[in-house]
Amino acid sequence: MTQGETLIAEILLSVARGQRTLAKLKRQLADGLAYVEQVGVKNVEKELLLALAAMDSAIHRIEAERVKYDRPKNN
Repeated sequence: MTQGETLIAEILLSVARGQRTLAKLKRQLADGLAYVEQVGVKNVEKELLLALAAMDSAIHRIEAERVKYDRPKNN
């Protein structure tokens, strides 16, 4: 498992346990991206970029799974 995959798994686990909400995760990602834009990508540590990419991936995975479970049930 790569470092990125490990970060994604940790983020997904924290959301599943209720330690972090999807809304908070999106805010953290937006704040991180704003910071990167402000200082420039070349002036940001690799670990921050990796964490932001992991957050983005986790958000997309959560939203993709949500579609499966939020469908109207046709009984």
